[in-house]
Amino acid sequence: MKEEGHTMKKRADLVVACLVTMATAGCVPLLPTEDKPCPCGAGWRCDDGQGVCVKADSGGGSCTPAWETMTSGATDLAGIWGASPTDVFAVGPNANIVHYDGTAWTPMTSPTQFHWMAVWGASSRDVFAVGGDWSVAAAIHYDGSSWKAIDPAVKLDLGSVWGTSPTDVFAGAGALGTGGHGGMILHYDGSTWTQQYVSVSDQEQVMDVWGLGPRNVFAVGRGGDTPGCPVRHYDGLKWSEVSAPYVLNLWAVHGQANEVLAAGDTILRCDASRCVTMDGAPRGNFMDIWVAGPDCVYAVGEDGSLGQKGSIVRFDGKTWNIEASGMGLLRGIWAADCEHVFVAASDGTVLRKTCK
Repeated sequence: MKEEGHTMKKRADLVVACLVTMATAGCVPLLPTEDKPCPCGAGWRCDDGQGVCVKADSGGGSCTPAWETMTSGATDLAGIWGASPTDVFAVGPNANIVHYDGTAWTPMTSPTQFHWMAVWGASSRDVFAVGGDWSVAAAIHYDGSSWKAIDPAVKLDLGSVWGTSPTDVFAGAGALGTGGHGGMILHYDGSTWTQQYVSVSDQEQVMDVWGLGPRNVFAVGRGGDTPGCPVRHYDGLKWSEVSAPYVLNLWAVHGQANEVLAAGDTILRCDASRCVTMDGAPRGNFMDIWVAGPDCVYAVGEDGSLGQKGSIVRFDGKTWNIEASGMGLLRGIWAADCEHVFVAASDGTVLRKTCK
């Protein structure tokens, strides 16, 4: 009994100590245990060395971000998008669609058997996926319960999708030399697809489309009506070509505020009138890019200048560095913030970076 009373007093002292330190940190207290004397509430973690709770993100100083490989159940993945780190959609060829709920990946039923190449959502109840079968475009919409076909009537694969709302959605298309067709940019108003841009050259492919708003949209790709890789900008009225240095391929575009970056053979920094090669940018074959902030940019693909295949590289505001490498073909990336990142791979796995 004496020993039991001593243990109970010890636990009581721990509770008092934790309550004091947690009140200072602002976290929600839970009951302590012997192996973790100062547990913390959601969004907080215990700094064992100091016995206090600190924020469980990079700002709290105790987060250790790490990459891990997740099995999604898909056989191939190309695009990924999330409403939050616990509500993520990924799509791929052969009608692969999977969803992550924060615990596990589960398959979703595709209404048609197309190759899905990209996914974007206005919310978790308004998600769009696009693709095709190498000769005809296909698109589907998820309303929170099921996917339904909303196919545009064009004979081109769709490879990218982005929008500002469920009634303002852009998609990029292009099948190299197929039936005399070239690059195309489509717009969906919630009921009908219309062609906004059609290239003159049958060698152009629009590989990605993304914007800062309905009157500030960028599209990138390969081929084009003029030498080099086409970069285009939409001002709400028309699409115009953007001056850019010669590169063979641009696969992706993304940005934030005043930082718009295009990725492919290298990384370009763009505005509505021109693109320039980013200082110190690595060269390789980057399939996608995500700008989480001026000091947090991720690019995925093959990093030729650093000699690594299947790489995830990050720009910290000063230099580009490899965070992970040696994986297969990495095609898509989505990030909730700098420390919660998801990458889709061609073998059906998803690489996730999260706080540990």
